[in-house]
Amino acid sequence: IVPEGGDGVELCGPFDVRRHVVVTRPRGIRFADATGDPNLIHREGEVVPGAYMAAQAVSTLEVLFPRLRLESLRVSFVGVCWYGREARLTLRCKPVEIQGAPGLHVDLMGYQDEREVTHGVIEGRFEALEPRLDLPLHKVDTEWLGRVLEFYDALGIVHYGAGHSALPGPIKAAFGWSFLGLSGEQAKLLRQ
Repeated sequence: IVPEGGDGVELCGPFDVRRHVVVTRPRGIRFADATGDPNLIHREGEVVPGAYMAAQAVSTLEVLFPRLRLESLRVSFVGVCWYGREARLTLRCKPVEIQGAPGLHVDLMGYQDEREVTHGVIEGRFEALEPRLDLPLHKVDTEWLGRVLEFYDALGIVHYGAGHSALPGPIKAAFGWSFLGLSGEQAKLLRQ
């Protein structure tokens, strides 16, 4: 994948992106709060929310490839991930063509110790130009923006702020793909 005009990073593949994360219970609880997950095993037990691991994968792609637009996300949680222990995520990335445009196919694998805890497939296409959104501050729903910033903070990611190019479509001012896809808020927004 070569960016238009030759500026930027040329992607040749396949290639791997690897992350090592240790989720603390306070961070897991903050994530559960930000996503509306009421399950007590994440608050009183030792179990990391499965969506946390998937959000780590998707948000990594958002940060590395801000022009990547998610087309599909299929993730399975196949084992328990425990608080306080290192987990490893591997994103096996392969440049592909999606709907006639340069894209990325990503196989997600997540392990803790020698046990698989998650796997999945993420696909997205690259937008041709850097998207921009000029939105007056008074039009931003600050309550929702606060939830989004708390979500990214719970992941340990410096928040984007309104209008960041990694935010998708008509809701770029407030919602990242990882928040929408993994918090249950997408269904609520679509019903409104």
